Amino acid sequence: MDIKKDFPIFQNNKDLIFFDSTSSTQKPSYVIDGIKDYLENSYSNIHR
Repeated sequence: MDIKKDFPIFQNNKDLIFFDSTSSTQKPSYVIDGIKDYLENSYSNIHR
């Protein structure tokens, strides 16, 4: 199972070793795509 293929950071950094922390974490492509879709199509000011 190659989990690294799901994370864009590893595409240009094949030898990178990433240690997760509680302050931040890398996101797989499908999460990035979902956030991008939400921000482009659903996000709005609450008062509008």
